[in-house]
Amino acid sequence: MRRIGFGLGAVLLVAALLGAPKLATGATVDGNFNCTVSLPNWPTEFGGGGVHCLGTMNAVFQGSTGSGATLLAYAVRAPMDAYVSSYNEKCSAGSQALSGSANGTVSLTSLQVVRPVGVSASATAPFRWHRIGVVGFIEFGPGLISLSNGDTSGWTGGADALFRIVTPVVPRDCIHPGPITAQISGAAHVLGLPL
Repeated sequence: MRRIGFGLGAVLLVAALLGAPKLATGATVDGNFNCTVSLPNWPTEFGGGGVHCLGTMNAVFQGSTGSGATLLAYAVRAPMDAYVSSYNEKCSAGSQALSGSANGTVSLTSLQVVRPVGVSASATAPFRWHRIGVVGFIEFGPGLISLSNGDTSGWTGGADALFRIVTPVVPRDCIHPGPITAQISGAAHVLGLPL
């Protein structure tokens, strides 16, 4: 897995709404992900949203929890849902959308927890997406890893990703926008941070 030495951030989570009883300390996450999204109108400068990029993640989560317990968990093709609440593209250089941005919340379920023993876990975080050409940078955090025993751990960081339009074969542009299906694949390094 590739390490990225800058902040990972594509997911912004409001931890206060979860009412976590313990202060999270932080976990480091190394992994890769792949998801597919259908955008009803692309490119658009006027904003779109309400879509899901569905896929999987492989990752290692390690660090400590709010109670001071050691955290070691794995995502092995774990279901990932990146809900895109808004997105827009910058139409420049004639008819091409050379850059764009998006934000939303990513959720990861079915983490396989090794430590602490006997618990399950899920992870969520807000994200911000910035694209130039086919390359995207995602900022995650602050995020929350929630354990079934009520303990938590925080995370934030960054990811590199590739944006590839799968359909239609003839690319859309700012003069001829329309529905597309795109695949987003990336590698992430998430730095543990206190919440």
